[in-house]
Amino acid sequence: MMISTKDSEGTSVISAFESTPELIHTPTDSSSVTPDGSLHGSDTAVGLVDNAKRLLEADNLEMKILPDEEGTAGKIFQIALRSVIPSSVADKKLYAFHAEWLIDSSLSRVGPDCYRKSSTFVISELPFVHLVSAEPVYGSGPSTTEHISEIQLGYVIRKDGAANDSGDEQVFLERFPLDFLAIYAPHVAREVDAHGGSFNGTKYCADEANAAETNGKSAPSKSKIPDASSLFEELKSSLGNAGIQEDKYEMRLWEVDELNQVFGMSDTQKPATTNIPTFEASELTAVNSFSQMTQQLRFFEAFNKYGVKHDLGEEWVGTATAPLEFFGETLVGRMNQHPARACKYFYLKSIGKATADPMFIQQSSDYRLDFKLGQHTDHASYQGTPGYTQIMLQAKGSVTTTICDGFKIADDLRKNSPDHFRLLTQCLVTHGSCNRLYTRIGGLPRNASWLENDDPLPRSFDVVQTHPIIKVDEEGSVLQIIHSEQKRGICAIPFDVYKSFMKAYREWCLLCESPKYKATVDWPEGSFLIFNNTRMLHGRALLRTGVVGNEDRFMVGSYWNKPMFLNRYRFLKRQEISMQGGLSQRWTDRMSNQLVASLVLSTELEKKDNDEGMSA
Repeated sequence: MMISTKDSEGTSVISAFESTPELIHTPTDSSSVTPDGSLHGSDTAVGLVDNAKRLLEADNLEMKILPDEEGTAGKIFQIALRSVIPSSVADKKLYAFHAEWLIDSSLSRVGPDCYRKSSTFVISELPFVHLVSAEPVYGSGPSTTEHISEIQLGYVIRKDGAANDSGDEQVFLERFPLDFLAIYAPHVAREVDAHGGSFNGTKYCADEANAAETNGKSAPSKSKIPDASSLFEELKSSLGNAGIQEDKYEMRLWEVDELNQVFGMSDTQKPATTNIPTFEASELTAVNSFSQMTQQLRFFEAFNKYGVKHDLGEEWVGTATAPLEFFGETLVGRMNQHPARACKYFYLKSIGKATADPMFIQQSSDYRLDFKLGQHTDHASYQGTPGYTQIMLQAKGSVTTTICDGFKIADDLRKNSPDHFRLLTQCLVTHGSCNRLYTRIGGLPRNASWLENDDPLPRSFDVVQTHPIIKVDEEGSVLQIIHSEQKRGICAIPFDVYKSFMKAYREWCLLCESPKYKATVDWPEGSFLIFNNTRMLHGRALLRTGVVGNEDRFMVGSYWNKPMFLNRYRFLKRQEISMQGGLSQRWTDRMSNQLVASLVLSTELEKKDNDEGMSA
């Protein structure tokens, strides 16, 4: 993406935590639970049971505290819940939760830093948790006084396993939002009567009872929450499974004509299909936190879709490193620290005519402005490609550069040359070098004599990575492009496939440089270029000719790793859910991507239903 900049004034930092008060544990009377686990309206410390019967009838809320299959009292909490995902089936389902899971998931277990307060609770106290009370808590606003929003559970710690007949046991209280229980129920709770059975203190449901009798014991259930590396991936999957076409979560492959129309110097009218949102740096670093959140969400969704962004506007010219760090760390967070470089950024600089600068002549070709670089991805030789997202500020000098969509090239190669595509996904290529460009304290110069004489003073380190050019997942979907002919090392390609592989690799290199895929990008002074370094390939920028005073160039850049970049979007999305009246961030900060996606899906479906209702 390219972001133009016009304002470097202060910005607010969105706190990672809400100011939710820590829950206070207080003794209460446990007499609200009858011997069979159901509720009755006795007086309790929270003062809500007077209305409990009315509220239970209003919401048709069913809940019980039950013994587990071994007959231990207070180990199961049973409640009827509607799905958090809107559907045509409005009936509630009855779920049985482990009491230990509920207490282990409560907010009182963690501090304001989101870390657990104790590293021994799961050993020392959790096995001895017994539920003794369950009460509804309803909203306090004018429109929610008749609506139950939370459940308050009381529990005791009985290390000897026996109830205290004196009635002076210390009872701790925990509150759980109904939305929280509903979102987790399909994953951690047991649905009661799902197969004609019931939870009666001995068996959960009929099918497990039969399995236990047939096999001697039932096999452990596989986790219903698979791994997903980003919220974007899970949102695309969840929305697709729900039959929702949400364009902002879909990836767009670029045709070169579209790239030229959107990013090029031509004044051609942008087609509607490539109407990308535009941003100013001042919008993305706005002091107003709500405005900042909204604009940053739009930025991340556009970045996920297109992989690169270009916006023109007023310039941010001058000292380059301060604007880069301010903008980058406000938009996403701390940028990558190079293993040897003292700072978090790199730069390319020319003064006057570049060829007249002796320092320029001595630099490595990787940093020489007159060295023509083919289309490539950065960090090809770094294990794991730490630079997932690349950000560069053109602080001085207006230039043109080239970009191409590696995913689009791979997609076409799969269709037109399937054998070559297969070889590029299976044969392992090595990118590597020994980096001798920095001193022991992480400074420059990048002096050619240091390299030639093998001087011991530079902080030398090896970088090497062996991988396929096109990385795919088990289903064949393209995950990443890793390509840099300049950084390619000595590759151990097997004899029998060497000629076939090199033919495929040559085709790949030609496609990356082909006008069919490579577009020219106008990169004006004072603007940021931001792109997905695992997808988009780029070349070396050249100063635009014929522009008065455009003889100098100063470009500074850096990277974000993948977790930092993608989890910033997750944080913003959780913040949006909370601001829209959904679950507090304190409940979602430790939630898996899959379940956060379910909350987003709930919002999208509700919006879709409302839109359809208005248009009907």
